[in-house]
Amino acid sequence: MSIENDGSELLDRDSFRESVFRRDGYKCVICGCVEPPLDSHHILERRLWDDGGYYVQNGATLCDDREGRIGCHRKAEQTVLSCEQIRQAAGIRQVVLPDHLYRDAVYDKWGNIINTDGTRTERRTLRRRVCPQGPGISRNAFGFP
Repeated sequence: MSIENDGSELLDRDSFRESVFRRDGYKCVICGCVEPPLDSHHILERRLWDDGGYYVQNGATLCDDREGRIGCHRKAEQTVLSCEQIRQAAGIRQVVLPDHLYRDAVYDKWGNIINTDGTRTERRTLRRRVCPQGPGISRNAFGFP
């Protein structure tokens, strides 16, 4: 599998890591740190994807904690840094999402919708399920397609 791609190709773990580091110049896209440890961070949690989410456009290089300093990776995991902030810092223009997430919504790292007032709607209430009215009809937890 090629390490150079447009971000929409699913990679294996090692190719994902190397591709993200290479694209980001082997430095944290938020603070510019080049000292290890660096992490190839999944912008949206990889467990939200059926295929693991190893897409370059779902990754960014972030620094880990060291010597009493909280790293950008931890800030991203705690959603102190938003997915949009990380994408912008990494120069990512193409947002890739798992199939079950809505294309017109804004999500935090864990797949929760961020509402316009800043509150979050937990992902579990919005998982799509098959509608009992027939095969191929999909509805969310509120009954809307």
